[in-house]
Amino acid sequence: MEKQVNKLNKISVQIKHIKIVLVTLFIGTISQLQAQDKTPFDQGAKYILANVDVTGKISYNQQTVVTFSGLEKGQNITVPGEEISNAIKKLGKLGLFNEIDFYINKIEGDSIYLQLNISELPKLSEV
Repeated sequence: MEKQVNKLNKISVQIKHIKIVLVTLFIGTISQLQAQDKTPFDQGAKYILANVDVTGKISYNQQTVVTFSGLEKGQNITVPGEEISNAIKKLGKLGLFNEIDFYINKIEGDSIYLQLNISELPKLSEV
């Protein structure tokens, strides 16, 4: 029986495996970076508000809730931006709702369709 004196073959195979893993990770990272949106998130994108659908547990008219929010069809808004933040603040100051969430339904060109999902605070009906 012969005894191996030098372990260079095992080490060179391990180094090749490490190189393959590192190259794969590098290529994966580059492809992920290129797939991301070019617009910085803190700047937002500008759209024209096409419609706001109101959903959730409410007893108020949908148009009344949209009017309370300060949003109007045809208004220029930035997403994310001040207009939606201000609408949430205005609805919150009314003290009528406990959950106020905005979602994007769809974007067509420069038009945006939003969904406002709200839940009313429970009302005391009798004492």
